[in-house]
Amino acid sequence: MKIISSEQEAISVKQFATLMGISLAHVYRLIQDRELPFIKLGTRYLIPKKYALSLLDKGDER
Repeated sequence: MKIISSEQEAISVKQFATLMGISLAHVYRLIQDRELPFIKLGTRYLIPKKYALSLLDKGDER
């Protein structure tokens, strides 16, 4: 199952939570505390795909 398509520039909060293995509430808390870069489109929050992938790359280096 592919979580992120190659055409996407940003991912949803749900996709980010799934990718990182954390809860939706935790992602929203990170957004609220401005610890996570986001784009607000109306009522939706999107996370830049490059940021999410960079976090995964950092995790692979450990």
